[in-house]
Amino acid sequence: MDEKNKKRAFNRVLSPFHAGKVPEFEGDHDLRGHCVEVLKKERDVILASVTAPLDDSSASRIHYEEALRAHMTRIVLRERRKWKRQVSRERARESRTTDIFQQTLMALRATVEAGDTPWRALKETIGWGGGGVIVSADALRPRGESDFFLLLKDPRPVVWLMESLRDSDDSLVGWMRAHAIYEKIARATADILGKQNMLPPDDRFLLIALIDKLKEMGTGIERP
Repeated sequence: MDEKNKKRAFNRVLSPFHAGKVPEFEGDHDLRGHCVEVLKKERDVILASVTAPLDDSSASRIHYEEALRAHMTRIVLRERRKWKRQVSRERARESRTTDIFQQTLMALRATVEAGDTPWRALKETIGWGGGGVIVSADALRPRGESDFFLLLKDPRPVVWLMESLRDSDDSLVGWMRAHAIYEKIARATADILGKQNMLPPDDRFLLIALIDKLKEMGTGIERP
């Protein structure tokens, strides 16, 4: 069997893997996509590992393709083990970071309840820009088309909450951005202000209401 026909045989055997008809994928479409890409990348290694038939008879071709399929299935099982370990690690990391986020919210709420006002130490002109959110007292502050813009007479309490959450633990830096936490904070603030008829509420009232709202909505992700 020449190289051209070996590659054709490989593509025929790959087709069911591509269509997700292999039970080893266990219905996981992400795993299927990953494995198909691995099989494509390892095509030459796979073809070199399986002895090609000496003739082009139908029986030889069938036997060859069965051997290819068995070899490719072993690769899928290998990748599935690695995939499950990675998913398990990611779920554990997600769970830990979610716990840190919730614990930080509780600690910040306790600070506010105790009567501390650390946000008032911030500059009155302070604003926030990042994570798809702009928070500012300046109605003319530049923003991107997709940014959620929150105009506040005094943005310090909201900026303090965003910065305090972000800076409380290194694991929250990318996690908050990935889960659109900044946008959730800004939208929750807008919702609270809307219910107050846009009258600026007491700083402490706003922050406690905002923190409680964040605790209720969580991250929008199912716990493992």
